[in-house]
Amino acid sequence: MTRSVTAHIIAEDDGILAGMQAAEEKAQSLGLEIIQMAQEGQTVQKGDVIARVCVNPKQIALAEDQLIGLVAKPSGIATATRKCVDLAGPDKQII
Repeated sequence: MTRSVTAHIIAEDDGILAGMQAAEEKAQSLGLEIIQMAQEGQTVQKGDVIARVCVNPKQIALAEDQLIGLVAKPSGIATATRKCVDLAGPDKQII
């Protein structure tokens, strides 16, 4: 009998999520049971649960870096973009 556990991916910082569809597809290809998956473009706060999956211990080792990698960089870009748009305010100019 294989033991299974519930694993959480938690936001390290406030931001905007990106890459969630790719992460969901990768989780499914690795055979993870997705319990909860945040939406693309969703705003998150530090400590929010981004994803919750049911896995066996071997799957955690295989999936951790892959799933986080698919979400971390695109989310960082989306968050930086949102900050730039907010700083530009309503009077945006193309230079």
